[in-house]
Amino acid sequence: TLVEDMPRPSRADFYNPAAGRISSDNSLTFPILRWFQLSAEHVFLYRNGIYSPHWNNNANSIIYGLRGEGRIQVVNSQGNAVFKGVLREGQILLVPQNFAVGKQAGNEGFEYVAFKTADRASISHLKQVLRGIPADVFINAFGPRNHQVRALKYKGNRTPLVAAYDSQYGP
Repeated sequence: TLVEDMPRPSRADFYNPAAGRISSDNSLTFPILRWFQLSAEHVFLYRNGIYSPHWNNNANSIIYGLRGEGRIQVVNSQGNAVFKGVLREGQILLVPQNFAVGKQAGNEGFEYVAFKTADRASISHLKQVLRGIPADVFINAFGPRNHQVRALKYKGNRTPLVAAYDSQYGP
């Protein structure tokens, strides 16, 4: 049998103590996944944590909510929002290849697994691109507050996970 404890915190590929953690498995960690042409990503976003906008270069994603809820926006290659809503426990969302997706956990956090249709899915993160986008454009597109945009664009965080601070608790 093949068993992998993806949710285990020590197993995280990306970790931000204020935003959450991401773990992934692909054909490099489980060679059998090459045969199935699949990979998986387990994401646990803490309260109001943000998984900054990203897209899959070579795979579709099937996102399945495990716990909590998260606001998700999916944008096609023309910049049109094709989904803007809340994904909850037990719900599924399909994100096509090359469509940008951003996620923010609700007040209770958001845990989900994303199955990718490639055994070595390639993910591009918009973290560096966001620094060049004017704050007003980002606010109009995704709806965060000014302090959240500043945190997303300029905090020293090198991961795709960003903490969303409440104005009474942080910057």
